[in-house]
Amino acid sequence: MSKIRHRLVAAVIVMVSVVSFGFTGTAYAVEGVFDQVFGRVQNGYSGRCLDSGTVSDTLLFNCSMSIYQQWVWIPDNRSGPANLDTIQGHDPVGCLDGGAGLNGALVAMKPCDGSLRQKWYYLVNPFDSSRTTYQIQNLESNRCLDADLASINHQGTIVQLWDCNRNAYNQQWYFQYISFFPPH
Repeated sequence: MSKIRHRLVAAVIVMVSVVSFGFTGTAYAVEGVFDQVFGRVQNGYSGRCLDSGTVSDTLLFNCSMSIYQQWVWIPDNRSGPANLDTIQGHDPVGCLDGGAGLNGALVAMKPCDGSLRQKWYYLVNPFDSSRTTYQIQNLESNRCLDADLASINHQGTIVQLWDCNRNAYNQQWYFQYISFFPPH
């Protein structure tokens, strides 16, 4: 099979995997053709998207095509399982950071430094038969990305870390695929 045809077949496999929210490893396993996936992170309970366009921490706002809601998932296959990623934002450019790692710790954008507090697992929700929602768990603290229930019905919902609870709807997230590579 020609190299171009092989890459085309690989691209189709990856697109099918990602469009069906297949962050199942397929996007990472295709000969290194695609090593980053670009899109939005949407909370399953509120329907709002993770937004980095605030002065201090990430918050949830109504989903849009704003640069503040554009994220790149960068796999870290060198250090463990295929579902370990750094989640990098565009504006400000930086990485999603678990900070102090305590319950209620606000999740901020920080300069990317490769630390464990900037590494995230995505965990399939076993109670979601469609396999479209995930928990996003911080490697350093083992706590999950959590939309604060006290502010979840409002624009600017606080995004924090909290003990992982697979039954907590505010800890369920969708990835809205946009492309394999971020726009330039």
